[in-house]
Amino acid sequence: MPEGKISNKVYFKYYSGTTSQTRNAVKNTAAEFLKRVGKNSAFINGYTFSVVSEYNDLPANTPLMQYLKNNSDNFINTWGVSNPSVIDNEKGIILQSKEHSFSRSVFHKNIDTKLIETATLHEIGHIFDNYYGKKDENLIKEVRKLHLSDKALTKTEQMMLNKYLRNKDLSDSDEFKQAWLKDATALGNDLSKYNEFKKDNIRRYYAIEDIDITDGITSQEIENADKSRSEIFAQLFAYALGKDDGHKDEILNAYPNTYKTVQNYIRKYLNL
Repeated sequence: MPEGKISNKVYFKYYSGTTSQTRNAVKNTAAEFLKRVGKNSAFINGYTFSVVSEYNDLPANTPLMQYLKNNSDNFINTWGVSNPSVIDNEKGIILQSKEHSFSRSVFHKNIDTKLIETATLHEIGHIFDNYYGKKDENLIKEVRKLHLSDKALTKTEQMMLNKYLRNKDLSDSDEFKQAWLKDATALGNDLSKYNEFKKDNIRRYYAIEDIDITDGITSQEIENADKSRSEIFAQLFAYALGKDDGHKDEILNAYPNTYKTVQNYIRKYLNL
Protein backbone atom coordinates (compact mmCIF):
# COMPACT_ATOMS: atom_id res chain seq x y z
CA MET A 1 0.00 0.00 0.00
CA PRO A 2 1.47 3.37 -0.93
CA GLU A 3 2.07 6.09 1.59
CA GLY A 4 -0.57 8.76 1.71
CA LYS A 5 -3.30 10.34 3.74
CA ILE A 6 -6.95 9.97 4.64
CA SER A 7 -9.22 12.94 3.93
CA ASN A 8 -6.42 15.40 4.66
CA LYS A 9 -6.70 14.35 8.30
CA VAL A 10 -4.03 11.73 9.01
CA TYR A 11 -0.91 10.70 7.12
CA PHE A 12 1.09 7.49 6.73
CA LYS A 13 4.77 6.68 6.27
CA TYR A 14 6.11 3.15 5.75
CA TYR A 15 9.69 2.01 6.11
CA SER A 16 11.62 -0.99 4.81
CA GLY A 17 11.18 -4.27 6.62
CA THR A 18 7.45 -3.83 7.18
CA THR A 19 4.96 -6.05 5.38
CA SER A 20 1.94 -4.96 3.39
CA GLN A 21 -0.19 -6.83 5.95
CA THR A 22 1.19 -4.68 8.76
CA ARG A 23 0.84 -1.47 6.76
CA ASN A 24 -2.73 -2.32 5.84
CA ALA A 25 -3.57 -3.12 9.45
CA VAL A 26 -2.42 0.31 10.62
CA LYS A 27 -4.02 2.32 7.82
CA ASN A 28 -7.29 0.37 7.84
CA THR A 29 -7.60 0.65 11.61
CA ALA A 30 -7.10 4.42 11.43
CA ALA A 31 -9.53 4.72 8.51
CA GLU A 32 -12.17 2.70 10.32
CA PHE A 33 -11.76 4.86 13.41
CA LEU A 34 -12.04 8.13 11.46
CA LYS A 35 -15.20 6.88 9.77
CA ARG A 36 -16.78 6.00 13.11
CA VAL A 37 -16.00 9.28 14.85
CA GLY A 38 -16.83 11.50 11.87
CA LYS A 39 -16.75 15.17 12.79
CA ASN A 40 -15.34 14.34 16.24
CA SER A 41 -11.94 13.49 14.79
CA ALA A 42 -10.32 16.88 15.47
CA PHE A 43 -8.08 15.47 18.22
CA ILE A 44 -6.27 13.17 15.77
CA ASN A 45 -6.18 15.48 12.75
CA GLY A 46 -2.72 16.23 11.42
CA TYR A 47 -1.02 13.18 12.91
CA THR A 48 1.37 11.02 10.90
CA PHE A 49 1.42 7.26 11.48
CA SER A 50 4.87 5.84 10.75
CA VAL A 51 5.31 2.08 10.51
CA VAL A 52 8.85 0.79 10.96
CA SER A 53 10.38 -2.64 11.48
CA GLU A 54 12.32 -1.42 14.49
CA TYR A 55 12.99 2.05 15.84
CA ASN A 56 16.68 1.84 15.05
CA ASP A 57 15.75 1.85 11.33
CA LEU A 58 14.10 5.27 11.52
CA PRO A 59 15.63 8.23 9.72
CA ALA A 60 16.41 11.17 11.98
CA ASN A 61 13.93 13.37 10.10
CA THR A 62 11.97 14.64 13.10
CA PRO A 63 12.74 15.14 16.80
CA LEU A 64 10.57 12.13 17.75
CA MET A 65 12.21 9.85 15.16
CA GLN A 66 15.66 10.99 16.17
CA TYR A 67 14.86 10.41 19.84
CA LEU A 68 13.58 6.86 19.20
CA LYS A 69 16.49 6.04 16.92
CA ASN A 70 19.05 7.23 19.45
CA ASN A 71 17.30 5.44 22.32
CA SER A 72 16.02 2.37 20.48
CA ASP A 73 17.46 -0.04 23.06
CA ASN A 74 15.05 1.41 25.63
CA PHE A 75 12.04 0.74 23.38
CA ILE A 76 12.78 -2.79 22.13
CA ASN A 77 9.59 -4.20 23.65
CA THR A 78 7.39 -1.17 22.97
CA TRP A 79 4.76 -1.57 20.23
CA GLY A 80 4.11 2.10 19.66
CA VAL A 81 5.12 5.60 20.72
CA SER A 82 3.17 8.82 20.29
CA ASN A 83 3.92 12.48 20.86
CA PRO A 84 0.95 14.70 21.73
CA SER A 85 2.67 17.67 20.03
CA VAL A 86 3.36 19.88 23.05
CA ILE A 87 7.08 19.09 23.02
CA ASP A 88 8.62 19.98 19.65
CA ASN A 89 5.12 20.54 18.18
CA GLU A 90 5.31 17.17 16.43
CA LYS A 91 2.14 15.17 15.82
CA GLY A 92 3.57 11.71 15.43
CA ILE A 93 2.61 8.09 16.10
CA ILE A 94 5.30 5.49 15.39
CA LEU A 95 4.55 1.77 15.41
CA GLN A 96 7.25 -0.90 15.57
CA SER A 97 6.32 -4.06 13.70
CA LYS A 98 9.26 -6.39 14.30
CA GLU A 99 8.73 -9.33 16.66
CA HIS A 100 9.47 -8.64 20.31
CA SER A 101 12.41 -10.52 21.76
CA PHE A 102 10.52 -11.55 24.90
CA SER A 103 7.53 -13.08 23.14
CA ARG A 104 8.54 -15.33 20.25
CA SER A 105 5.59 -17.61 20.91
CA VAL A 106 3.24 -14.71 20.17
CA PHE A 107 5.09 -12.56 17.66
CA HIS A 108 6.46 -13.65 14.30
CA LYS A 109 8.58 -11.67 11.84
CA ASN A 110 6.02 -8.89 12.07
CA ILE A 111 3.45 -8.39 14.80
CA ASP A 112 0.25 -10.38 14.41
CA THR A 113 -2.49 -8.32 12.78
CA LYS A 114 -4.73 -8.23 15.85
CA LEU A 115 -1.81 -6.91 17.90
CA ILE A 116 -0.82 -4.13 15.50
CA GLU A 117 -4.49 -3.10 15.18
CA THR A 118 -4.79 -2.90 18.96
CA ALA A 119 -1.48 -1.02 19.18
CA THR A 120 -2.72 1.51 16.61
CA LEU A 121 -5.87 2.27 18.60
CA HIS A 122 -3.84 2.22 21.81
CA GLU A 123 -1.71 5.09 20.51
CA ILE A 124 -4.82 6.94 19.31
CA GLY A 125 -6.10 6.42 22.85
CA HIS A 126 -3.05 8.26 24.22
CA ILE A 127 -3.76 11.22 21.93
CA PHE A 128 -7.43 11.21 22.97
CA ASP A 129 -6.44 11.04 26.65
CA ASN A 130 -4.14 14.03 26.26
CA TYR A 131 -6.38 16.13 24.01
CA TYR A 132 -9.39 16.17 26.31
CA GLY A 133 -7.52 16.49 29.59
CA LYS A 134 -7.53 19.75 31.53
CA LYS A 135 -4.22 21.58 31.34
CA ASP A 136 -2.43 24.46 32.98
CA GLU A 137 -1.69 26.92 30.16
CA ASN A 138 1.25 28.40 32.07
CA LEU A 139 2.81 24.96 32.39
CA ILE A 140 2.31 24.35 28.68
CA LYS A 141 4.24 27.52 27.89
CA GLU A 142 7.14 26.31 30.02
CA VAL A 143 7.11 22.75 28.69
CA ARG A 144 7.18 24.04 25.09
CA LYS A 145 10.66 25.34 25.84
CA LEU A 146 11.90 21.76 26.27
CA HIS A 147 12.91 19.40 23.48
CA LEU A 148 13.11 15.63 23.04
CA SER A 149 16.78 16.08 22.19
CA ASP A 150 17.58 17.64 25.56
CA LYS A 151 20.24 15.41 27.08
CA ALA A 152 19.68 16.41 30.68
CA LEU A 153 17.11 18.55 32.37
CA THR A 154 17.84 20.70 35.38
CA LYS A 155 16.14 19.72 38.63
CA THR A 156 13.69 22.60 38.19
CA GLU A 157 12.90 21.60 34.60
CA GLN A 158 12.36 17.96 35.59
CA MET A 159 10.02 18.98 38.41
CA MET A 160 8.10 21.21 36.03
CA LEU A 161 7.86 18.43 33.43
CA ASN A 162 6.67 15.92 36.03
CA LYS A 163 4.03 18.34 37.23
CA TYR A 164 2.84 18.84 33.67
CA LEU A 165 2.77 15.13 32.85
CA ARG A 166 0.76 14.35 35.96
CA ASN A 167 -1.85 17.03 35.35
CA LYS A 168 -2.65 17.05 31.64
CA ASP A 169 -4.75 14.01 30.72
CA LEU A 170 -8.19 12.55 31.27
CA SER A 171 -6.33 9.78 33.07
CA ASP A 172 -5.12 12.46 35.50
CA SER A 173 -8.65 13.53 36.41
CA ASP A 174 -10.03 12.82 39.89
CA GLU A 175 -12.83 10.76 38.33
CA PHE A 176 -10.42 8.48 36.53
CA LYS A 177 -8.03 8.22 39.47
CA GLN A 178 -10.81 7.06 41.78
CA ALA A 179 -11.98 4.39 39.35
CA TRP A 180 -8.39 3.29 38.79
CA LEU A 181 -7.75 3.22 42.54
CA LYS A 182 -10.61 0.76 43.10
CA ASP A 183 -9.29 -1.59 40.45
CA ALA A 184 -5.62 -1.24 41.38
CA THR A 185 -6.43 -1.89 45.05
CA ALA A 186 -8.43 -5.01 44.16
CA LEU A 187 -5.61 -6.24 41.91
CA GLY A 188 -3.07 -5.64 44.67
CA ASN A 189 -5.21 -7.60 47.12
CA ASP A 190 -5.39 -10.59 44.78
CA LEU A 191 -1.76 -11.72 44.82
CA SER A 192 -2.44 -14.75 42.62
CA LYS A 193 -3.92 -12.59 39.85
CA TYR A 194 -1.31 -9.89 40.32
CA ASN A 195 1.58 -12.34 40.05
CA GLU A 196 0.06 -13.85 36.92
CA PHE A 197 -0.14 -10.38 35.40
CA LYS A 198 3.53 -9.75 36.19
CA LYS A 199 4.65 -13.04 34.63
CA ASP A 200 2.82 -12.63 31.36
CA ASN A 201 4.53 -10.76 28.54
CA ILE A 202 1.51 -8.67 27.53
CA ARG A 203 -0.40 -8.38 30.79
CA ARG A 204 2.80 -7.41 32.58
CA TYR A 205 2.56 -4.05 30.88
CA TYR A 206 -0.64 -3.38 32.85
CA ALA A 207 0.45 -4.86 36.18
CA ILE A 208 1.28 -1.48 37.79
CA GLU A 209 4.90 -2.19 38.63
CA ASP A 210 5.92 1.44 39.15
CA ILE A 211 4.41 1.39 42.67
CA ASP A 212 3.67 -1.32 45.25
CA ILE A 213 -0.07 -1.98 45.11
CA THR A 214 0.02 -4.94 47.53
CA ASP A 215 0.20 -2.85 50.72
CA GLY A 216 -2.47 -0.26 49.96
CA ILE A 217 -2.16 2.75 47.69
CA THR A 218 -1.45 6.22 49.05
CA SER A 219 -2.45 9.47 47.39
CA GLN A 220 1.20 10.07 46.46
CA GLU A 221 1.41 6.62 44.88
CA ILE A 222 -1.62 7.44 42.74
CA GLU A 223 0.36 10.40 41.39
CA ASN A 224 3.52 8.32 40.99
CA ALA A 225 1.58 5.78 38.90
CA ASP A 226 1.00 8.34 36.16
CA LYS A 227 2.48 6.09 33.47
CA SER A 228 0.43 3.07 34.56
CA ARG A 229 -2.77 5.11 34.56
CA SER A 230 -1.97 6.46 31.10
CA GLU A 231 -1.15 3.04 29.65
CA ILE A 232 -4.25 1.28 30.94
CA PHE A 233 -6.39 4.19 29.70
CA ALA A 234 -5.01 3.79 26.17
CA GLN A 235 -5.44 0.01 26.20
CA LEU A 236 -9.02 0.21 27.49
CA PHE A 237 -9.72 2.78 24.78
CA ALA A 238 -8.64 0.24 22.16
CA TYR A 239 -10.77 -2.47 23.76
CA ALA A 240 -13.80 -0.19 24.00
CA LEU A 241 -13.56 0.40 20.25
CA GLY A 242 -13.62 -3.30 19.49
CA LYS A 243 -9.99 -4.43 19.32
CA ASP A 244 -8.66 -7.51 21.10
CA ASP A 245 -5.02 -8.55 21.41
CA GLY A 246 -6.00 -11.83 23.03
CA HIS A 247 -5.99 -10.48 26.58
CA LYS A 248 -9.06 -8.29 26.50
CA ASP A 249 -11.26 -10.37 28.81
CA GLU A 250 -8.49 -10.80 31.40
CA ILE A 251 -7.63 -7.12 31.51
CA LEU A 252 -11.25 -5.95 31.55
CA ASN A 253 -11.85 -8.33 34.46
CA ALA A 254 -9.06 -6.61 36.37
CA TYR A 255 -10.13 -3.05 35.45
CA PRO A 256 -13.96 -2.96 35.42
CA ASN A 257 -14.37 0.48 37.03
CA THR A 258 -11.61 2.03 34.96
CA TYR A 259 -13.10 0.58 31.79
CA LYS A 260 -16.52 2.08 32.52
CA THR A 261 -14.91 5.48 33.00
CA VAL A 262 -13.08 5.25 29.67
CA GLN A 263 -16.33 4.20 27.98
CA ASN A 264 -18.04 7.25 29.49
CA TYR A 265 -15.33 9.54 28.08
CA ILE A 266 -15.73 7.97 24.63
CA ARG A 267 -19.47 8.55 24.75
CA LYS A 268 -19.02 12.10 25.99
CA TYR A 269 -16.37 13.31 23.55
CA LEU A 270 -16.81 11.04 20.51
CA ASN A 271 -20.56 10.40 20.75
CA LEU A 272 -20.00 6.65 20.36
